[in-house]
Amino acid sequence: MPEKNLDDILSSMQSVAMSAGELMRNSSEEERVNVGDYDDMVTIVDLEADKLIRETLMKEYPDVITLSEETCKFDPGYKPDTLYNFSGFLVDPIDGSVNFSRMITKKYANFAVSIAYCEKGIPLIGVIYKPLEEEMFHAIRGKGAFLNDNPIHVSDIDSFDQASIELGSFWIRTEIELFQRWFTNEETDVNQILIRGSAAAALADVARGRIEAMLHSRLNAWDYAAGWVIIEEAGGVVMDGDTSPLTLGSPFVYGTNKNLHEQIVQIIRDKQGSCETMS
Repeated sequence: MPEKNLDDILSSMQSVAMSAGELMRNSSEEERVNVGDYDDMVTIVDLEADKLIRETLMKEYPDVITLSEETCKFDPGYKPDTLYNFSGFLVDPIDGSVNFSRMITKKYANFAVSIAYCEKGIPLIGVIYKPLEEEMFHAIRGKGAFLNDNPIHVSDIDSFDQASIELGSFWIRTEIELFQRWFTNEETDVNQILIRGSAAAALADVARGRIEAMLHSRLNAWDYAAGWVIIEEAGGVVMDGDTSPLTLGSPFVYGTNKNLHEQIVQIIRDKQGSCETMS
């Protein structure tokens, strides 16, 4: 693969994310109806945004592989746990499709477009776009993290009683119950637990300092690749749920500010047996 200009790639990723976001903002109620399986929400706009992003990136970078959540469902050659050394674009056209489908107003629903550019298993560029809020998060590895071109940093909060933590996905009941037990006891009773249904949006909020941590045990690479580089460039930490370095094949991912990192690592290590029951 010839050397790429990362600034040019970032510009392309931001442009197509905004175009996909426009589809979402202008969508009708009928276009937000689930056309997939009961346990696998997908709307007409998911498919349209997926096609728009893939075709745009493939046209501009024909020698770069573009994988998305929707296409991976139908391509047996690319499974989430085979992406450890992946190079190319990873796309989630709408992370938080259930929230998108319930978008009654044009003002708020927690979902995001997530696009990452990776080389040899490492995300070098991340873009997370929240269409309703018109918030564009981005990072190029080594160049800092930004929200609408303004530098962002993780929060400085260092105690659980002041922290807000996003946990898992609302449809995985056993995971939520387990995580809540971790963070609602006397030693680790957090100020606020959130369950909002979009890992990408949560990772962006950690990078912005709006929340202090996000834990989710059932993610795919396209859910977190962009947030991975954005959090690290914002001064935070992203790791595998077993507290080893994160890879693109990891299903259990957590991201946090540095000040709570060691405390959360200790909780996860203490609960390793519990983690294994969720896999």
